[in-house]
Amino acid sequence: MKINHSLAPLILSALFTFSCHNRTIENNIIRIDSEQEWLQELDGEWAVQNDWRDSTLTFSNTKNKNFKQEIFPAYNTITFNHKNNTIEVKTYGEFGCGVGAIQNLTISNSKWNLKKGVLNLKFDYSDYSGQHHLENAYSIERTENQLILKKVDSIHLDTNKEISTAQTDLLATLPVRDFPITDSTNFDNFKTSGMPDKGFLKRINFKTKHTDAKKFRLNYKIPYAENFTSIVVGYQSGDHELFALLITLNKENEIIDMLEIAYDEIAESAFRKTSKIEKDKIVVTSWNWMGEEPVAETETYILQNDGRFRLL
Repeated sequence: MKINHSLAPLILSALFTFSCHNRTIENNIIRIDSEQEWLQELDGEWAVQNDWRDSTLTFSNTKNKNFKQEIFPAYNTITFNHKNNTIEVKTYGEFGCGVGAIQNLTISNSKWNLKKGVLNLKFDYSDYSGQHHLENAYSIERTENQLILKKVDSIHLDTNKEISTAQTDLLATLPVRDFPITDSTNFDNFKTSGMPDKGFLKRINFKTKHTDAKKFRLNYKIPYAENFTSIVVGYQSGDHELFALLITLNKENEIIDMLEIAYDEIAESAFRKTSKIEKDKIVVTSWNWMGEEPVAETETYILQNDGRFRLL
């Protein structure tokens, strides 16, 4: 059988492409077209080489026969767990005095996924530079010896399926309080109320006017109506202020309205806000102890059938 030699380069090219499973190689960098292939490329144990705050993160492939740790005699590695989409950390050797900020790594509350060739990472971590939170998206490049992550603008940590499942599970397990309810959220009881928020407030686009808001908690649900959901959320602002809000959500888990129902501060311990919540009204009482005698002011609201609050 005669072979048309003009077709030989095309045949070889097709065989190479097939053998590489949709991969192409440019300048010794492996580029992959399918997300399944990207997932396979994350397999392995990767030695941490950078501070996590850097815009480009480089990891050395410890499975490569030429791997040699050169920055520190001791080092940390990360592994991407595909079963539960978490990140696992291992430590090799013993760290010294802590002169290297990337040493002595621990990671908690980790979550990652891969979407359209972008790796989305979210976790809390600590090293010799202190405690930090990371929530970034990265493009991925692979060489034979390294995994290179470069920060990009967008982040997609949740698919629609993940959002729906998380919301359903959360609202089903959130404690329910029946009328009448007295909400006196304060620094003494804040940590024992409800559960820590793990992304639900971000999914419903909850925003505060406080740029230093932190330690968000989902406190409880209130059975007001079937056409909308009512939940109470608490959060800390800075180190000295605490807020609790009653939020109403429609069937699509979009915020309808919000009402501040509790407040506490420990800078002067002079101001407080509490609420008595009943089916037909919400009475919010603001306390001021700055004078010789405490001053109390009350506001009364009703929650309308459309899920919005109205001041009487």
